[in-house]
Amino acid sequence: LEPATDNPAEAIHGKSFKGLMVRTLNEKSDTLEAVMSFADSDSIHGHCVDVTLSCSGLGIDGTSVANVASEDGLGYVFYNTSASNGLEAGFRGRVTGNVATISFIKSVKVGFKKNDYAFSFQGAQTAE
Repeated sequence: LEPATDNPAEAIHGKSFKGLMVRTLNEKSDTLEAVMSFADSDSIHGHCVDVTLSCSGLGIDGTSVANVASEDGLGYVFYNTSASNGLEAGFRGRVTGNVATISFIKSVKVGFKKNDYAFSFQGAQTAE
């Protein structure tokens, strides 16, 4: 990653990562390829990026604004605590070197039952 700037969002915007998304429910997991990317955000808050996460086989395809903070030279964290976003879940992720991760829990209603799926992604940076 580039050296820290006054705005940590500048260090990760424009980057894309390809890897694996894992969806877990009651100790049963499904794993498929996924892509995550960061773009400039039009948020009124300065330290933000738009995070796009796509794994169509697991029903994930959305974009959300995320706050970005530096981890004192260890990388960057990004997060959004509201479930009212394009990913329909609060999330937290990290970019360290050429690796990005994100995790969140998403509730899905099936009939009268609500399932809380745990999602996690880890991917390597793709060529820019």
